[in-house]
Amino acid sequence: MFYKTVHQEYIILAEYKMVVSENIKSIYVIPSKENSFVWFGVIFVRSGLYEDGIFRFTISLPDSFPDGEHPKVVFQSEIFHPVIHADNNQLDLSSGFPTWTRGEQHIWQVIKYVHWIFYNVENSIEHAVNREAANLYTENLDTFKERVKECVKKKSRAVIYAPSNER
Repeated sequence: MFYKTVHQEYIILAEYKMVVSENIKSIYVIPSKENSFVWFGVIFVRSGLYEDGIFRFTISLPDSFPDGEHPKVVFQSEIFHPVIHADNNQLDLSSGFPTWTRGEQHIWQVIKYVHWIFYNVENSIEHAVNREAANLYTENLDTFKERVKECVKKKSRAVIYAPSNER
C-alpha cells in the first residue's frame, strides 16, 4: 500500500511538471497542499463568447490514478455551457476522453480541453449534456449570447470579490 501511494505521488508530480512545461495560456492550476489528488484551477477567457470570463474549477483525480477513470472537472459556480452539467457544474469529459489510458492521457490534456470548450462552443454542441444551452446556441444564438454574457459578468465578479478559502 505504501509503495502504491508513493508511486502515485511521484506520477502526480510528473503530471504537474508536464502541465507546467505545456505553458497553457490563461489557465493556472496547482495541486492542493493537503491532497495531491485535488487540484485547483482558474481560467481567464480572453476572447470569444465567454470573453472576460474568470472561472474557478477543481480537478479531482480518482483514487486509482493514473489508472481507471478520467479526472473530474467541476466549476465552482454555474456556467451556462453545452458541455457543463447544469445541476452540478461538472464538465463532461466523456467526448474528449471516452477512456482513460495510463501513459496516453494526461492532466495537461484535460486542462487544454477546459480551455478548448470556451473557445469552440460550436464544436461541443454534438456532445452536449446541457440541452438548454445547446438548443439555445443552435436555435437562438442571440439569447444564448445574452445568457453567457450574464453568466460571465455575474460569475467573474464573484471570483474576484469573493475569493475561496480552499487550500
